[in-house]
Amino acid sequence: MDSLLTRLNFKDHQRVCLINADELFIDSFHKSAPDVIIDRVIDPRYLYSFFIVFVKSVSDVNKFVPAVIHNLTIDGIIWVFYPANQDRKDETELSGKSGWDIFKPLGFDSVKHICIDSQLKGIRFRNRDFIKRRK
Repeated sequence: MDSLLTRLNFKDHQRVCLINADELFIDSFHKSAPDVIIDRVIDPRYLYSFFIVFVKSVSDVNKFVPAVIHNLTIDGIIWVFYPANQDRKDETELSGKSGWDIFKPLGFDSVKHICIDSQLKGIRFRNRDFIKRRK
């Protein structure tokens, strides 16, 4: 988990929100970052600087993302983890290029793609105002 946290740019966050994460992931995260407060649901009174959202479908993305962005610090980190299985060809399909339409009108773009393992991939989204463009 330590190497995954490094790949996720996890640094000095005191409180994080892990949405839809299973117990094994929560336990591993806690062991690697024991001093970090982990919320499993969004506290509407708190602005988070780090989110991980586990999704299985476009409807999951559309369900969670508005609340995540609403409770995100101005340059906070959003990671969305989704199934790596590319065999499905239906309206719930997520890939590196499709299923993320909700982010654009909210001012966010994808900035990093990673493979977690053989069954899980991740995409980091960032506020467009903080993305450095290549010249």
